[in-house]
Amino acid sequence: MTQQIDRFISIKDVSSRVGMCKAQIYKLISKGAFPKQVLLGARCARWSEREVQSWMESLMAQSAAS
Repeated sequence: MTQQIDRFISIKDVSSRVGMCKAQIYKLISKGAFPKQVLLGARCARWSEREVQSWMESLMAQSAAS
């Protein structure tokens, strides 16, 4: 069994992967509809790559079920 290594990704990477602008991502976070960022410092926030991927897979599954 291989274990996937999680890593932190920037908002730029998140935006590129999900195809949404930063403002839309932050709106979804405020509604509890997108994974929250992890604060690594006073001015450094990153997202779990695994959580973002899981969120995308969840949306695709919902779309396929419709």
